[in-house]
Amino acid sequence: IGRFYETVIDDLAALPGVERVAAASGFLGGTLSGASPFTIEGRAVDKNDIEAAFIASVSPGYFSTAGIPLLQGRDFDSGDDEDGARVVIVNRTMAEKYWPGVSPVGRRMAYGTNPDTETEWMTVVGVVGDVRQLGPDRGIRPKTFLPLRQNPTRFMTVLFRSPLSPESLFPAMREAIWQRDDRIPVAGVETVASILDERLAGRRHNTFVLGLFAGAAVFLAAIGVYGVLAYSVSQRSQELGVRMAFGARAWDVAMLVWKDGAALLAIGLVIGGLGLFPLKRLLAGLLFGVGPFDPLALMASSVLLALCAFVACAVPALRAATTDPVRALRE
Repeated sequence: IGRFYETVIDDLAALPGVERVAAASGFLGGTLSGASPFTIEGRAVDKNDIEAAFIASVSPGYFSTAGIPLLQGRDFDSGDDEDGARVVIVNRTMAEKYWPGVSPVGRRMAYGTNPDTETEWMTVVGVVGDVRQLGPDRGIRPKTFLPLRQNPTRFMTVLFRSPLSPESLFPAMREAIWQRDDRIPVAGVETVASILDERLAGRRHNTFVLGLFAGAAVFLAAIGVYGVLAYSVSQRSQELGVRMAFGARAWDVAMLVWKDGAALLAIGLVIGGLGLFPLKRLLAGLLFGVGPFDPLALMASSVLLALCAFVACAVPALRAATTDPVRALRE
């Protein structure tokens, strides 16, 4: 199976417009990926804390095709076949957790928790960057990669890079595969971006709806601030007229309104900050990469609310600053 896929990869790589081709099991999602507990040579196995690592079979050149950086060691090559020494590549999370402070390249591991039985030791030949196997909102787990020839898998995903559209390449790619074996079903071709968009569609929809409600809430709050301050200015027209008659500047009168608006903004920010605590779990389920109490996000939202409050205060402050003292005293 491994040699068949490598033959298909060579055929697809020869097509015009195809830059790189590789194959992998369980690409983007893990539905076809296996997982197994493992043993690190020289490290005692804790029966109460056994972790499983994802297992993926990949062809040589997979990491460069998928855009996964090679951090240490080497990629798989043609020498990693059935007759070669058993090798494995691990992701950065696994390397940092189980070989802290040292390079795992050249060290050995095995699947299973009892290496003294039939477990076969594998030598780590490389470390690659992390990929969120279970989705962008899930934590990164230890993952191991095996050369396709040493761990042949029937179900594989073929990846390719090309500046051309996938639809224009699909007929030629399907024909190249069928020339090797016309019994293989070739359903279609998708871009990585389209796969991610499909998987995140529900999350994006929920976030969009929540954003609409949040925007409506900010708009209503701005209208409320405007209404309160406008009513306050109308009720204090005589006071403002007296102040201006005794020499208060227009700027000083406007600042009275700005201070009232700032007080309302401060109260709103405090109440909103306290409301984050009961909504923490809901927000954590809608966001990834940004926590509910992320300082930058909180600062940006506070600045946005301050700008809305500034706009809401502008008209009442301008009205207060242009108060006619004589007319205000007559009223």
